[in-house]
Amino acid sequence: MKIPVTPDLLKFVISKGFRYCYSKTTCIDAPDADVCITLTPVKMPPRIKRLPKAYDTFFNIFKEPFQMANGVDRTRIFFDLKNL
Repeated sequence: MKIPVTPDLLKFVISKGFRYCYSKTTCIDAPDADVCITLTPVKMPPRIKRLPKAYDTFFNIFKEPFQMANGVDRTRIFFDLKNL
């Protein structure tokens, strides 16, 4: 289930013990956005050399996702919460 990232949702995810997010960036052709970033929360620190193939990179949940939760121009940002 993909849900748009908001500061409140980010706080909820952190309260559940998640500290990192895998990230997948895709180009989209929408009137309001050119890019879609999907974040998948994980609890353990990912290893950059062993990321699952579906993802581009990962973030510390306290850094970039906090900035993303406040909005990024022409970018849609979602949390994939199917494993939560």
